[in-house]
Amino acid sequence: MGFHIQDLPSHIALNPSRSLSAVLLAFALIALTTRVLSGLASKSDAKGNGAKTVPMLPYWLPGLGHVISFMANQKNFMAKARDDTEHGVIGLNLGGRTFNVIFTPTLIKSILQQRPAVTDFDSVVWGIMVTVFGAPSRLQSAYSNRFQEFHDIYNSTLLRGPHLTEMLAETTRRMNEHIPNMISFVDSPVDQALWERVHGPVLLAGGETVEVGLFALLRDFLGHLSTPATMGQAFLQNNPHFLQDLWIFDYGLHWLSTGLPRWLPIPRLTRAHLARERLLDTLAAWHRVMDKTVEGVDPGFEWRDMDDVSELMKRRHQKWREMGLPPRDRASGELGQIWAYVLTPRSCRVADETRMNVNANLLCGWLVFRILSDPDLLSRILAEIAPHVSASQPPAILGMASPPRLQISTVQLTTQCPLFKACYLETLRLDSAPVSIRRVQKDFTISESAAETRNDAPPATYHLEGGSFVHIPYDAHQSDPRFFPDPEAFKPERFIVPGNPPTIDAGTLRPYGGGHSMCKGRVFAERECLAFVAGVLTIWDISPADERKGWAHPGNSQGSGVTLPTRDVRVRIKRRTL
Repeated sequence: MGFHIQDLPSHIALNPSRSLSAVLLAFALIALTTRVLSGLASKSDAKGNGAKTVPMLPYWLPGLGHVISFMANQKNFMAKARDDTEHGVIGLNLGGRTFNVIFTPTLIKSILQQRPAVTDFDSVVWGIMVTVFGAPSRLQSAYSNRFQEFHDIYNSTLLRGPHLTEMLAETTRRMNEHIPNMISFVDSPVDQALWERVHGPVLLAGGETVEVGLFALLRDFLGHLSTPATMGQAFLQNNPHFLQDLWIFDYGLHWLSTGLPRWLPIPRLTRAHLARERLLDTLAAWHRVMDKTVEGVDPGFEWRDMDDVSELMKRRHQKWREMGLPPRDRASGELGQIWAYVLTPRSCRVADETRMNVNANLLCGWLVFRILSDPDLLSRILAEIAPHVSASQPPAILGMASPPRLQISTVQLTTQCPLFKACYLETLRLDSAPVSIRRVQKDFTISESAAETRNDAPPATYHLEGGSFVHIPYDAHQSDPRFFPDPEAFKPERFIVPGNPPTIDAGTLRPYGGGHSMCKGRVFAERECLAFVAGVLTIWDISPADERKGWAHPGNSQGSGVTLPTRDVRVRIKRRTL
């Protein structure tokens, strides 16, 4: 009697323990064989002209390669890969695709300076639009053919001339107006601001102090400052849960990028899929309102004031209409734009980088936390920014106290406050985890510097093959002790060059990329973040809710561009005496 494959189900049913052992043994043999074969193939081979192939990190699972280890903990996985190689590049197999991972400054610079004909990001944009932002696959031609036109709108409205000046002025005006009113000091949600209602700050005895989660408060508050500047005031008033859905979407964004289906039992992935659907429905509804507005049709009482929609969004809406796409088909493109604007301090278009655009809301939270954690540093920062942040207490009106008046000099904070700016850079180094991805369009070589190899290994020239990808995990370099001594410590002074006056040198830190794809909104981003944090520190006295624990670090977990706090930091907030 022989055994036939069609008898396998009944064989397993009759002999479950023996069959399970056989399956496990077969799996172990396959994994071991894959590990041995991938290890043998991991050595560099000569390609001629002094170049050699990129060595591949061995792996255990055929087909998947390094996917599981990579997704489980990208930061630790990349740091270990960096430390295990003597050179600045290593190959990974991610689902059958070859990714050349770049670690050292010389090689990173070489990649970023390549022309799009050699290493191109636009060729992977559509994949991101489909897997992350939910664009319908059937619209690839419609999106791709008009992509440059949308980018031109972005450049002309946000990065040039009067529009950029107006944007900076409006952002600063809103900060001056709203930062003194960040906390309402009332119990009733009806009387609280929208950003307070979600997390419910606890009003303490005396009515002049509240207890609340620091990161959640600053994230929601900054979101309510930035969103109306583009979408208009009516948008959040009619969609009060939009930002919460945006945070959920962002929290699971790196899982969405894998293209995995919603039904897999991965909570972050499932929640991100559901949040994305709600976001797309909301943005489609907003487009229907905009359609009615430009057609002269009454969109309803709650949407009648649409005059404050930004020039950027008005022109984008006009372009979508010219393309003849219905509102739901436009929504994915708008989600990418709003995610990039609301969640990022760099105002970079999605197609500039796949670093997923450092999350501004969380970055500001980390910067505030880092400064508050060191009382001496806080005192020095307050003294340095004081000439450029004016805060005063106006007289009471009819016995009622008025909120402080705030006036922020945005440009001076970035040009005349070296310690403050160094804190910003050090927070980017420690708490951001951006990546860049490129598709290699044709074969080319990169050469490393002798100063950047490990264990005195000789420098090499590497051949990158067309069709493979380049992956730059910036946090692996940002945490490399060879370039940043004592990398886990918060030491902003590492970026300060002594002098009269002191200056800033970012060294090999590249928070905005480089070459053709360097973020064009970096100046606006930096000024916006520093102005916000300066305003908060000047107006608000913030202390840890648990004095015994003090400013204990909340821990880090992976985010889309900035690390997420594992838990929020409970704080007590009251107004400073001015």
